[in-house]
Amino acid sequence: MAQYLRRNHPAKKAELLRWRKQELIVKIRKGMEVEGVSTSAERVRDAKLAYLKGQRYYLFDNPQQPLDVGALEKIEAEMKDWQTKSVEEIIAWCSGRAR
Repeated sequence: MAQYLRRNHPAKKAELLRWRKQELIVKIRKGMEVEGVSTSAERVRDAKLAYLKGQRYYLFDNPQQPLDVGALEKIEAEMKDWQTKSVEEIIAWCSGRAR
């Protein structure tokens, strides 16, 4: 028997995404070179995809609730969108210009 309470969301992945997003915002505000900002934007993309993958896992792995096909399709569509986002779109998303 487990000795911890099971989470119903990917908490560590959400924290990593928040940290990567904040890292990108700091680099933008400091006016770092394009290569450093684009590297951070790629890290944000990776963190967002990991977070979405975690959400998908929790949809499949929850024995108390039936599978929500609508939520699964929404997550899959968002994953597809994030895989094709450009660095400029990620920067705009992190700085709050496009949400």
